[in-house]
Amino acid sequence: MELDEFKNLWLLDEAKLDKIIRLSLSTLGAIQEQKVRSVLKPLYWQRAIELVFHAAAIVLLGLFCWRHGGGGPYSLSAYMLLLLYGLLIIHCWNQLRSLWGIRYGKDVVSIQSALAKIRSSRLAWVRLSILLIPAMLSFPVVVPQGLRDLGWNLFGKFDIVRDTNGHWWASEAVAFIILIPLGTWFYGMVNHNHIQKSWVRKLIEGAAGKSVLKAMVCLKELEDLQQGK
Repeated sequence: MELDEFKNLWLLDEAKLDKIIRLSLSTLGAIQEQKVRSVLKPLYWQRAIELVFHAAAIVLLGLFCWRHGGGGPYSLSAYMLLLLYGLLIIHCWNQLRSLWGIRYGKDVVSIQSALAKIRSSRLAWVRLSILLIPAMLSFPVVVPQGLRDLGWNLFGKFDIVRDTNGHWWASEAVAFIILIPLGTWFYGMVNHNHIQKSWVRKLIEGAAGKSVLKAMVCLKELEDLQQGK
């Protein structure tokens, strides 16, 4: 066999081998992608249901504020709950976007970023922890009055604002003034963009676990990679 013929056969075999490798990698990638999608599908529907629930709560709270004139202790308590549910909607929407990106396959970095965001979802309640305090004070004001507005007297004549001679509302007002700005700042700080701060890292590890901390570090590195830093 001449050298040229041997070279042509070698190139032909190499091309076949490359084709087999590409096909194998493509098949393996499809299998892995299908596994990821099947695992994440229940989470996708869970977040979609949560989004609908939070949206319904915002509509009802908006109607509550309109009914009570947009002022006074009842409406101001409802505004606090509107802030809470608004942040929950943002969280659910971001999760759905991440899940949607995985479902319809993007580049590897985008998929890894989406998976890191999903793994860090447990951090949401940690970020909301300070804002939950004034929100919890608002529920006893809004819920009984809202049910009475609908004609459901489940709590009888219970009215925590009236029954405490306004002291409950005074406590709410103090909590609103102090904790809403603090809670909003805290919510914006505890995320992957500030993972280089030691107190943020310690808080995430202590409250959400090492796996969430690793996910946040990974997410920061992937975003830096996408931005070419």
